[in-house]
Amino acid sequence: MSFSTTDYADRRRFCPKAKDVQHVNARRRMCDRPFFIGDWKDAVFINYEVDAGWLQSVVPFPLDLREGRAYVSLVAFTMSDFWHAWLGRWTRWLLWPFAVQRFLNVRTYVKVGDEAGIFFLTEFVSSPFSLPLGYLAYGLPYHLAKVVYWQSPGDGVFHGLVASPFGDENLAYQAELVEAENYRQSEPGSLKEFLLERYVAFTSFGNSSRKFRIRHKVWLAVDLDLEMIDDSLMTRRFPFLDRGRIASAYHTPGVFDVWMGKPERV
Repeated sequence: MSFSTTDYADRRRFCPKAKDVQHVNARRRMCDRPFFIGDWKDAVFINYEVDAGWLQSVVPFPLDLREGRAYVSLVAFTMSDFWHAWLGRWTRWLLWPFAVQRFLNVRTYVKVGDEAGIFFLTEFVSSPFSLPLGYLAYGLPYHLAKVVYWQSPGDGVFHGLVASPFGDENLAYQAELVEAENYRQSEPGSLKEFLLERYVAFTSFGNSSRKFRIRHKVWLAVDLDLEMIDDSLMTRRFPFLDRGRIASAYHTPGVFDVWMGKPERV
């Protein structure tokens, strides 16, 4: 899905037609004006099934369970071509410190009222310049880390390393594509759809709870055969992950022209 600057300047509230965003969940609430826009590239999803009671104790919103099971997903990806939608594409130069940013998002699944979305437990970023933007704009729990991804989709091999600034905690994994030519949209009603297709995010920082909407094309994903080498970065912060299990892992080439809406108070 690609839009020109004219769309933002001349159409204050742009609602894409069904042909532009195929997935029903992506179309439900897509009339919001974007705040920031960027590309999310080469995403690896590592999905844990965890105890709902332990998880709910650290999440301020009601969990969205799948057949009574709770999930936490680690999402490793690179963001690029980041700019402010209201001011125009020239802001890519103003926002150059954020132009290429590597993320590890740790998220779970919540339902607030009639909206099913994600809640960020924590996020690790590769650039210190992002820290104030994440906290102030969205209430995102950003933490600085060494984030390095070696991803060669052509070879079907992926490696990731996220290390704390002191090097005493790490997340390290390696993975291979199960079927290199099988990138496809999630089946309606499947667990993969439940884990991937979310278009509203909730955050909580101090006494403030916020939400923001996201718009992008559906994820085209393929299963990964993943080996977790070191997950101390996660289990020391969230011990319930050590008691959980990795239920699935996916790779997607990413989504482009992602619309991130303006934060709203919950």
